[in-house]
Order: sequence, then structure tokens, then C-alpha cells
Amino acid sequence: FSFAFLAISTGERAAKELLLKVEMWSEAIKTLDPTLTYKATATSIEYANGSRIITLPSNNTAALRGYSGDVILDEFALVENDVEIWRSVAPIITNNITGDKKSIWIASTPTSLDTQFAKIWFSDADVWSKYKITIHDAVKEGLNVDVKALKAIVDDDLLFRVEYECEFASDFNSFVDVSILQTYDVPPKSRRFYLGWDVGRKKDLSVATVLCEENAKRYLTELIQLRNTSYAEQLSIMESLNRKYKF
Repeated sequence: FSFAFLAISTGERAAKELLLKVEMWSEAIKTLDPTLTYKATATSIEYANGSRIITLPSNNTAALRGYSGDVILDEFALVENDVEIWRSVAPIITNNITGDKKSIWIASTPTSLDTQFAKIWFSDADVWSKYKITIHDAVKEGLNVDVKALKAIVDDDLLFRVEYECEFASDFNSFVDVSILQTYDVPPKSRRFYLGWDVGRKKDLSVATVLCEENAKRYLTELIQLRNTSYAEQLSIMESLNRKYKF
């Protein structure tokens, strides 16, 4: 059988790097199956059976249209035009002219909650299978790395939690690092959290604020801005915040 993959990366350099990795794995497979043959260009690899892997940068959404096949979105939370990209790839995976089922793979480091990647991750739609792999999971699977030494090198708790523990960085929009509040050595009853949630309509931002009350004072802990987010998706995010803070 043959297949077609469109792999979309954050930029031109990332797209070239992704293609180099595909070529590297193709060479590795050739050691097991010498009959494997392929032809590589600057933007694609085509195999003898007609299968193709095409890599494109994300900055030209018009160039993404017109393809048919499966889609890979690499570091999707880090691209600036994620909504436009999503609109461009939707027709690709819903194009069923050939009769075969199309799939989409999305891989990314989580960033803020106001991204298309976050909307998909918190979506309750049963069409998605979701996998979260942290540095700790990788070590359990055999990755040879000293996590304590790595954390000391990074020397930034928030950055480490995002990059290596796959936490969504709602804290990027915060005035106070949540980890500071979590390390306070005070009884839970002396500290309360409140949620303020302004639900936007079509053109307006939806904004959520988290306040911490302690010693008769209130501190702004998180400020979350969501654009073009359905109410169901917003509710899912608020429920996750409630599990975290117990408002």
C-alpha cells in the first residue's frame, strides 16, 4: 500500500530538520530491508511504491491547501498562525475522494491556554487519542538522563514544568508564579482561591482571573485569555482550573 503525509513545522529550518530525520529513519530501515528505495528532494521524500512525505513550514497557509493525505503538525502550540493553519488542514483530512480514512497527528510542547493546541487537548471530542510523555516517563522507558542535573541546568521551575513535564503554561500570563503559592507553608484553610470568568462572544476575548486570598489580602495569581474558544472548551478549562485550585 502507499500513503501520503503532509508534515507542517514551525518554520523552514524546522521543516528541513524534520525531513532529515525522515531520511535518517529511511536509511535505518534499509539496513533491515535493502529493497527499500526512495528519492529525496528539499521538501519531500517519495518511495518506490508511491508513498510520499512532504514537509512545509507553517508561515504560508495558502501553500498548505490542495493536498490530500494524512497530516502531521509539529510543535503546533508554538506557531503564531495556528487558527489559520487549522482552517487550512481541516479540508485535507476531510477530503474523502479516494475513500480512505485520513488521520492527523499533533505533537507539541504545551504553551499557554489560548492556543488551538490547548483547545484540542482539552476537547471532550471522542475523535482524539491523547498521550502525554514527560521527562519522568522517558526516564522510566530507558532515557539515560539525570533529571536533577537537568533541572539545575535549566534553573527555571516554570520553564522546566512546561518543557519537560508538559504542563500548560497558564502561568505565562500570570503576574505571580503559581509555584510560589504552592510552596507556602500555611494551613489550606487560611488560603482561598476565587475565579472570575468573563465569557466573550464571537469577537471578544474570554478572560479568566484567579485570585488568592490570604491574611485578608487578595493577589492576582493567573490571568488567562481565550480567543475563538467555544463555551464547552472554556468550561473544560475552567473545570481543570477548579481541580487545581478548588475555588
